[in-house]
Amino acid sequence: MADQLGWADSKLGDTESALATIQVYVTRINSETNDIASRLRTMFRQDKRDDPVTERERNKLRGELVDQLLNDRKLLDTLAKGTAAVKIGVEGKAAEELTKEDLQAILMDALKIVTVNAVNR
Repeated sequence: MADQLGWADSKLGDTESALATIQVYVTRINSETNDIASRLRTMFRQDKRDDPVTERERNKLRGELVDQLLNDRKLLDTLAKGTAAVKIGVEGKAAEELTKEDLQAILMDALKIVTVNAVNR
């Protein structure tokens, strides 16, 4: 029984070592992937190329803003009047992909969609 426990303990040590090695590789790959994504994002912006990832994030955020404006009449009225400064904050993928100018344009698009739909009702 002691031999079996010794064997199991040895295998557990091997597994811990393998997991630590994998974690190092994953961390390095994640860092390199983030660098590549940053470079690509910069190249797309400089060349003003269509970027499917950025477009996906734009559409997603636009949809979320339309829903929010449809559900918050006070916010919609305030934005429609243009009497208050509005600050949009985003997190996650949208924060990486979208610029401040993108956010402003998306907000205006969402506002236009909601107001046009309200007029057509």
